[in-house]
Amino acid sequence: MTDSFHFENTFHLDKSHFSECYSETAVQDDSFRPYTKSAVLIVFSLTIMIATEISAYMSYFVFGLGIIEALGVYYRKPWWIYRQLLSKAANNEVTLIIDEQGISTQSSFVNLTFAWRDIQSLSKSALGWVFICQGTQHYISDRSLNEQAQQFLVGQQSAVEQTALNASEKS
Repeated sequence: MTDSFHFENTFHLDKSHFSECYSETAVQDDSFRPYTKSAVLIVFSLTIMIATEISAYMSYFVFGLGIIEALGVYYRKPWWIYRQLLSKAANNEVTLIIDEQGISTQSSFVNLTFAWRDIQSLSKSALGWVFICQGTQHYISDRSLNEQAQQFLVGQQSAVEQTALNASEKS
């Protein structure tokens, strides 16, 4: 690891960037488990309709919520991307800085800095890098990095793993 490494690049938070972020960081669960809340709402709505004297409109409302929940699970990627595109940060320029201090992102709306000592995990994905800091997952696309920055992250990956190993041995 060199003490004078400094990488800086700008990129746009566009639809392709958000799509890549989701694809690389989202945990895919193809079981029935994500649909549990939807199923409970639908069963509850049928119970309201059959077993009580409450107006059928309440049952239809809860049934509709169950259907909307199921659609939200089924279309979770487009829904997540659409929410990101509605944010004020969408389609704005972000400056990514990677140096011996850590990883920083700067934009008109959010400035974040992650020191290497605070990063709990750093791993290479198919299209970029995923790191965890304070329990939150963050993503850096390879499209934003040059070869030197990628090599620097490989070196930092082993340093982060060693720091995590030392911390787990101490506890």
